[in-house]
Amino acid sequence: EGVESFVWPGPVGAKGGIYTLCWLRAAVTQAELMDFVTPLSTLVVEGPQGGQHWDCRVGKGCKITGLKGVALQKGDLLRPLPHCSISDPAAVYARAEDEAGSTFDWGDGLAHMPPRMYRMCWCRPWNDTRFLDD
Repeated sequence: EGVESFVWPGPVGAKGGIYTLCWLRAAVTQAELMDFVTPLSTLVVEGPQGGQHWDCRVGKGCKITGLKGVALQKGDLLRPLPHCSISDPAAVYARAEDEAGSTFDWGDGLAHMPPRMYRMCWCRPWNDTRFLDD
């Protein structure tokens, strides 16, 4: 009774995981985190967990294995970028090649990229993959 839905404005920025959703009456103004004391449900965010690190060497092939996360699957995409919210047409993406969505192989496709620390930016493609060309 009185069930409603909530939609986050924009993409979910959380790491892959299972989170507890807590409720707070809308009439409360200037709420703080400690005010959300009523557990309501769980939220499953599909995607990689944070805190994972890999090394690839300049001029060598690059393959990542063992990506950990929630509901990863074959065909998911990884792309090395300085910042995940800013696309770079020079950054090559790799598709997960195993059913667990944990292995990505760029071959020598990253050899042109300057050496530095990159974020591994993950996404799940949808039917329209034209965004991969940006």
